[in-house]
Amino acid sequence: MRYAQASQGQVSYGREGTAYERAGATDSYFGIITDDVEVANPNEATPMATSGGRRGPHVNSPDPRTYELEVPFLVLDANAPFEFALGNRSETSKNPDGTDGSGDEYTEHLFTEADRLPTMSIEHQQADMDFTEWFVGTKANLELSAEQGEPLEATMSMTAADREYDDASSSATDLSIPQGRSPFRFWMAGDVTLSNPSDGSTVDTVATVSGIDLAWDNGLESQHTGTGRDAHAVAETTGAEKYDMTITVSVTDTALYRRAAEAEAPVDVEIPFYRPPNQADVTDALYVRLQECTVTSAPIPDAGEGVVEAEVGLAPRDTEIEIREPV
Repeated sequence: MRYAQASQGQVSYGREGTAYERAGATDSYFGIITDDVEVANPNEATPMATSGGRRGPHVNSPDPRTYELEVPFLVLDANAPFEFALGNRSETSKNPDGTDGSGDEYTEHLFTEADRLPTMSIEHQQADMDFTEWFVGTKANLELSAEQGEPLEATMSMTAADREYDDASSSATDLSIPQGRSPFRFWMAGDVTLSNPSDGSTVDTVATVSGIDLAWDNGLESQHTGTGRDAHAVAETTGAEKYDMTITVSVTDTALYRRAAEAEAPVDVEIPFYRPPNQADVTDALYVRLQECTVTSAPIPDAGEGVVEAEVGLAPRDTEIEIREPV
């Protein structure tokens, strides 16, 4: 073989039954992966000179290993492993009208936050090289972004404690990614709703959002304990600076401007995607909810030409993501 083909490579994951031990199954797909996946094979060393030696390194001393990788993917369904960036996942069967078979049934996949993240194993295969590697004890940061004309894209920047590999693997993992199903697209986005945290009443709606950029930074750091070059654990270190979140809106009034200028009370912000839009019963959807959210910036720019757009800064105290899948 003179070259490896991209079509023979794949990345998948599995939840670890015991943290920092390789998952028994790693056959869950992230979504639709269209960009390069950055994987790690570190062997960093510190050059050391010595008195009595030449003017140059006397030894390249091996450093502890830190395994960092990045997986960008288009959000397809509830297989997206958001719990490894937020903390929790729950699944609940919903039947709003209480009548079986009426068409409003769905499964609610709810991702909520926890201080300590669970761990997953990431599997990377290159089938035409009989090569498989696993990144064990992996936790993630998350970015969600979308803009007019584009899909909803997630990027998970991950840190793993350990890496295992097999360069003579005999079979490839079957991921069973659904065919013929579109990922969530920006044209599926609904109005952004601002509501009162105390009673859920609607404060305002924003129908002119043209982009979102939401980031969860868990401050992941490899913890080394002197038992080898690989890490003993991956720790979450971020507190106050955990969120970096903005939405871009076409300016139509001064409501958001006033909310920042007058330091108005925090609101809950809900950003929905419906597949398809205008469902009579919302059974196929994704919601991002930013709770007790302060509007930190909402200027009205003096645009050089075209439509006036503003980047609105949002500072939540908590977040959750809900994905609905029809039964």
